[in-house]
Amino acid sequence: MQKKKTQSEQLFPVEMEYARCVTALNRTGILTLLPRSENLGVIGIDGREYPVPTQEQVVELFAHNRELVGRKVPQGFDRLELTPMAMSTPL
Repeated sequence: MQKKKTQSEQLFPVEMEYARCVTALNRTGILTLLPRSENLGVIGIDGREYPVPTQEQVVELFAHNRELVGRKVPQGFDRLELTPMAMSTPL
C-alpha cells in the first residue's frame, strides 16, 4: 500500500530530490561526518559545523511555501539543489 502524498509532494517530489542531492554531495566527498554533532555536513571556512538540513526541514519549507512552489514548478524550477555555501573552495 502506497503512502498518500501530501499536497507539496504532489507539486514537487521533495523526498526523492532530497535523497538525490544528499547522495550526490556524499558521493563526491563534499559531505563529511561532523565530529561534534555527528551529522552529515560541511566544516565552514570559519571552522564551524554546518549540518545538511534534514529531509523533514526541507519538506516543511516546501509545505510552508506551497503557493510559491505551485507557481515555480511549471516555470521549470523542478529540481532541488542543496549548496554548501559555508565550505571553502580550493583554487
